[in-house]
Amino acid sequence: MELYSIALAIFIAFSLSLNIFFFFRSSRHPPPYLALPPVSPPPSLSTTTYPEKYDVFLSFRGVDTRSNFTSYLYDALLRQQIRAFIDDRELDSGARISPSLLEAIEQSKVSVIIFSKNYASSKWCLDELVKILDCMEKNKQIVIPVFYKIDPSNVRNQRGSYSLFPKHWRLIFQGNMNKLSKWKAALTEAASLSGRHSMNFMSEPTLMDKLVQEILLKLNRLSPSEFNFKDLVGMKRHIKNVESQLHIGSSKKSQLQIGSSKESQLQIQSSKVRTLGIWGMPGIGKTAIAEAALTKLSPQFNHRYFVPNVKEQVEKLGLTWVRDKYLSDLLGQPGPHIVRHNFERERLSRKNAFVVFDDVDKSIQHEMFTGPFLNEYLGSGSRVIVTSRDRQVLENVADAIYEVSKMCFRDSLRLFSSYAFRKKHPVGNFRKLSESMVNYCDGNPLALKVLGSSLYLKSKVEWESALKNLNEAPHKDIQAVMKMSYEGLDQKEKEVFLDIACFFTGEQKTSIVEILGDSAIMIMGILTDLSLIFFSEYDSMVRMHDLVKQMGLAIVLEQSPKEPGKRSRLWRPEEIYHVLKKNTVKGTKAVECIILDMSEIKKLSVTASALENMSNLRILKFYDSSVHHYVLFNNSKVLISEDLKSVFYILTYFHWVGYPWQSVPLDSSLKTLEELNLPCSQVKHLWDGVQHLPNLRLIDLRYSKLLTTFPDLSKAPNLKYVNLYGCRMLSKFPVTSTNIVELNLSSTAIEEVPSSIGRLVKLSKLDLSHCHSLRRLSSSIWNLKSRLILMLSDCPALKECPEITKQMKNLWALFIDGTSITKLPSHLEHLIGLEYMNFSGCKDLQVIPVSISNLNRLRNAFYFEVSQN
Repeated sequence: MELYSIALAIFIAFSLSLNIFFFFRSSRHPPPYLALPPVSPPPSLSTTTYPEKYDVFLSFRGVDTRSNFTSYLYDALLRQQIRAFIDDRELDSGARISPSLLEAIEQSKVSVIIFSKNYASSKWCLDELVKILDCMEKNKQIVIPVFYKIDPSNVRNQRGSYSLFPKHWRLIFQGNMNKLSKWKAALTEAASLSGRHSMNFMSEPTLMDKLVQEILLKLNRLSPSEFNFKDLVGMKRHIKNVESQLHIGSSKKSQLQIGSSKESQLQIQSSKVRTLGIWGMPGIGKTAIAEAALTKLSPQFNHRYFVPNVKEQVEKLGLTWVRDKYLSDLLGQPGPHIVRHNFERERLSRKNAFVVFDDVDKSIQHEMFTGPFLNEYLGSGSRVIVTSRDRQVLENVADAIYEVSKMCFRDSLRLFSSYAFRKKHPVGNFRKLSESMVNYCDGNPLALKVLGSSLYLKSKVEWESALKNLNEAPHKDIQAVMKMSYEGLDQKEKEVFLDIACFFTGEQKTSIVEILGDSAIMIMGILTDLSLIFFSEYDSMVRMHDLVKQMGLAIVLEQSPKEPGKRSRLWRPEEIYHVLKKNTVKGTKAVECIILDMSEIKKLSVTASALENMSNLRILKFYDSSVHHYVLFNNSKVLISEDLKSVFYILTYFHWVGYPWQSVPLDSSLKTLEELNLPCSQVKHLWDGVQHLPNLRLIDLRYSKLLTTFPDLSKAPNLKYVNLYGCRMLSKFPVTSTNIVELNLSSTAIEEVPSSIGRLVKLSKLDLSHCHSLRRLSSSIWNLKSRLILMLSDCPALKECPEITKQMKNLWALFIDGTSITKLPSHLEHLIGLEYMNFSGCKDLQVIPVSISNLNRLRNAFYFEVSQN
């Protein structure tokens, strides 16, 4: 028995020695079969992924860091709304890791391993480590090692406190070499990952801040945002522009060089608080851009805050409550909190934050949420985004304004398809219908999403019906959003907007001002700031997004869906025909504007009875789009069968191509009339006597071939433009207001320019070209004071110019080409402002005075070869 005991002891000692020998040998040169092998799951489980319940799993040794670094890190993560798992149980070193803890690791996106002095002495920690690396390999989990007061090389090589034999020799004795090998391989692999070393930071708070920022950055990249599939179509370009205008740029900056990886970081280029305004029409994606920018850029800031629907919140809760709630959240205090003390302000001014204020509307709101308010309550380097439909709100408070342009067709089609088909492109035979829908939306993301969602799983017949309905009336959800900016306008601004939407889209800005009055200049600026209109870059045409225009038209149509005569504006030819048709009395005082394209109707006879109830009519326009030049126009399709006298009361704009009467019997409306356009009319004389016309600014009677007399307009103090081009029977120079700016008498039968011309002190353009009967010019024409263009081209009966007796500095262009002038005025040098002169084709001109060489400003002179004297 004694011999047996001795033999058994020798055998155990030999076995122990052999295991120790192989263990230490493997610690220096681990053979392949001792490295951590990938465990192949059964085929049915090979693609299994676990639901992500936590953002971060914290693996740590309680006795080392539970009451200090780990708990502080956990709190910092919670403050950033990062869901972190921390096990609060202190287990014995021999306890086995629980299934719930393994599940927590599996359900986390990021694992942070805090290597401390006694980490390797815990079987629990080492088993966690093995599980974490297993999830990194299988589930692509992100792993960040932190070396807390420990040398990474000791972890990698299992030296010092990370030598496994002194702590876990019983496993060797028990022959459990496989577990030891897994631990060793896991320590080596984890220590080779890029991480953070506490010795490289001046303080633990600094280390924690950097670590939290890194975790945020990785989480954002792992799950950029919920709208990555749909709403982020075309977003890359916007975010790049926002980064640039916020003065946030990219640079390559290496992290702790434990591993070999380097991470691309964003750098704040300016330490000042910088505010960016994001501006655009409703539904264009301002909020989505701000949210995406916050998601991507905020990890490098200590705090981030998003204030949604500022306008709506202020209306419901009050400005003070919203402001104080924002400040309380920044301070980390519950509920709305009034900042009264200087110390609280100092605390706020130390916070480096990224803040978004969404949908800021009125000036009182931007005064409270931007400008000095932000500079006082935000720390150095903070960044602020303010979104608004109103550019004026942003103009004085933002350092820069980013205008959100509409989506290109390709991105629009992709976004629409993601909602209509849940795919990136249209399917089957829906391609053309999809393109029609996208064209209708005109690059507006909201409209694309609303329409796409409404058509999901619908048949082709339903699609075709929806498209037809859209052409008649806008989608109600799109209409509701588009109306937001309109509803904030005052009554006069609404009127101008509806006028432009119904009648003047595509017109020159100056033309609209002529029709709607000078107040339209300021109002169009307001509409531009609200993205309700815009001006084309090259020709100053007033434009409007198709959805905004349709919204405006729908507002008018909703005034009386079934009876057009009860609406404020009429533009559909068939409806105007219905309202004005002979023997029907359909118009009401609700009608303010009628603009009719006569090419769209057959002949229409208008009676006074059809118009007499329209007491609020201010704009009346009959035109013919099929005639590209007035000289080609024949007769008006709209005829008047009765006297219109005293029918119109407040008419301001009267335009009728081919007006069929010989005079304009509008006595009751002459005081309000601002513009009278009767080209190609049958008028012989406008009206009798001298009328008081306080508001009249323009008269256009072009190609009125029967016009023989023109009324005395000396009592029209605001008259600036008179166009009588082609009135071939008009022989007498008109008497106009002294404030006239442009007077076109080209191709008339005018014989003489009287001395009264000198009274037109504001005249800047006088066109007498092609007046074949013109024989005499009064010398008072040289007395005109404004910068003047004088056009006398092709006047063959004109044989001389009056002499110039004194300096005239404001005549800058003189056209006398094609006249019968035999000599020029001898004192041409008196025309000291002359820059352009054309006397080519003057076949009777014999001599050019030498004084022409004294015209220092003359740049261009056109003439035939004649002698100088």
